[in-house]
Amino acid sequence: MGRFVALRATRPEDDESIRRVAASALYALASLRARPSAEDAERRLASGLSDRQRSLLHEWGYPYVLDEFRFHMTLSDALDSVPVRAAIVSLWQTRAEALGPLPFHGASLFVQPHAGAPFTLWQRLPFANAHSEALE
Repeated sequence: MGRFVALRATRPEDDESIRRVAASALYALASLRARPSAEDAERRLASGLSDRQRSLLHEWGYPYVLDEFRFHMTLSDALDSVPVRAAIVSLWQTRAEALGPLPFHGASLFVQPHAGAPFTLWQRLPFANAHSEALE
């Protein structure tokens, strides 16, 4: 994903399932979110957002929610070196294939006290209907 290395779902139906869960969480937990600072909003607006992403930023405080959301698990910091990114991707592709499908039994809620601070786990939220179905 850009200059970052990240794991993503390989099947479109899994990506869509995760997007639905994320949208439900967004609506249910909206009252817990802080509005972005003026500096954060300005920085996002200056990053070349689409009209839709600007609308989402205005409404939700973040441009990559709902139909713009792309589930991923980031595995690196931003990497400018294409060969380094390629090497990490190659290593993780082998490991991800060995792991097989990943179970999706719940979500975790993290807090960030202020911009730039590390995220910390606030609460683990198991799904009531969690089953052994896994995502690929």
